[in-house]
Amino acid sequence: LFEALSKLKKNAKLFLKKGSYTFKGKVILPFSDFSIIGLGAVELNGDFAVNGSNIKIQNISQKTGNFVLDKHSQNISFENCRFNDRELTIVNSKNISFTNCLFRGCYIEEAKKISFGHCSFLSPKYGLDAALSLNRSEEFEIIDSLIYSETFAILLKCDKKDFSKKR
Repeated sequence: LFEALSKLKKNAKLFLKKGSYTFKGKVILPFSDFSIIGLGAVELNGDFAVNGSNIKIQNISQKTGNFVLDKHSQNISFENCRFNDRELTIVNSKNISFTNCLFRGCYIEEAKKISFGHCSFLSPKYGLDAALSLNRSEEFEIIDSLIYSETFAILLKCDKKDFSKKR
């Protein structure tokens, strides 16, 4: 799978067959304009980082490891994905959408235009204090979603100047 990911070209679609894929180390996807689509029960094990734009990810379950969107990632959509182990982290990114996804904690920092539709946020297993943590982020929406935590459901962290911005 790692070899297939490294050979993706612009507008490519990578279809993953049902199964479990395990990686040692961190897999970094530093390119843009591609889709990863799971066919059946596709389970990923390992740490992933996305640093690109115009990416679509569908029908993927991350059983173990971290999933990070950073370094100005933009125009990324997730559909029918599960982040079961550690929190999904979004840092300094924009135009990210999630539809029908499950999170075990979601941390968002300095991001813009983040949307969640029909998603479920559960208590994180590790690290975070909240099912959803928003830190200095703008223009986010949560539609028809479930948020449950044994501590805090949503944790908002803002600078004083942030209160004048549209939320």
